[in-house]
Amino acid sequence: MLQNDLNITETLDVNALWERQDTMAVFSVLIMVVILFGNGTVVISIIRYQHLRTPTNHFVLTLALTDIMLALSLPYHTVSYVHPFLTKQKYACLWRYISFLLPCGTSQTHVLAITLDRYLSVVHPLHYSSLMSTKKVFIISGLLWLYSSVLGFVPFYWNYWDGHSACNLNIVFPVGYMIILVVQFFFISIIVIILYLKVFAIAKRLQKGILKPNNDITPGPTKKKFKNSRSLLLYGIVVCFFCFLWTPFFTVVLIQMLWFNNNALLIFGRGFTLLGLTTSITNPVTYVFLNKGFHKAYRDMFHLKKKNIFVKKQQGLPHADFIKISSYNGNLQ
Repeated sequence: MLQNDLNITETLDVNALWERQDTMAVFSVLIMVVILFGNGTVVISIIRYQHLRTPTNHFVLTLALTDIMLALSLPYHTVSYVHPFLTKQKYACLWRYISFLLPCGTSQTHVLAITLDRYLSVVHPLHYSSLMSTKKVFIISGLLWLYSSVLGFVPFYWNYWDGHSACNLNIVFPVGYMIILVVQFFFISIIVIILYLKVFAIAKRLQKGILKPNNDITPGPTKKKFKNSRSLLLYGIVVCFFCFLWTPFFTVVLIQMLWFNNNALLIFGRGFTLLGLTTSITNPVTYVFLNKGFHKAYRDMFHLKKKNIFVKKQQGLPHADFIKISSYNGNLQ
């Protein structure tokens, strides 16, 4: 009787485990599809439409590409979690984390690049085109990719793999290396937040017209002088979301490496990884709602053409024989 109870318990445990693993696999695939679709449209938009090929959007393009790389790493990472025997080989285990950390690190450096780009556009508007020329942007992006790639592949040569321990990040990767990654993230986050606080402070003073002429910040009509305030808001949301939503993940990594590690932290770590990945989903949505260029490109790609409905003039309406009302797909706006 006892043996039968044990068999039933084991069967239930196995079934529960498979159900949890299946749920995780399906959820990961859904996240991957959403990220690929959203960021794929961003990449296509920037490549296809001339008006989107700006210095800032080159960094946005790279950010979208790194999000795609993160999405493509999800299936392997999920399969490795569901079937740990796949990571019994050294480089298979290392690649499980490198394929995730490398694009994440590249995203961090390009978030910093976007912030510096916006900072220069506000502080030095007259010299911005020369400071951030197309050639310089490509050089900066190339150097950032090189730096991130070198740092990302370091664990192939510096690791604690022994063939017997489990393929866990805090076991296989050296503490020193992980501290470098954590310090880099928090350093970039602090710089980004400080620069954007300064940018928004300047923007607010410009809009109020109380900023005194300084360097190449010159007086003039507020609308003309600061017509890119919407752009600042857009990229401010993108970079701040990135910093805030990835902070819990890197905080847990730091705690695991320096103080203690337990199963609860592993669970939190996986949850915070998904939290960080939400930035890869929200970025394309943010571009659409806050950037008219992307909005126009998306509308064209998905054939959401404007329909003009002409309504006959009635008494008391403006001087026109007809009033034009724009709508999408027949819905009046």
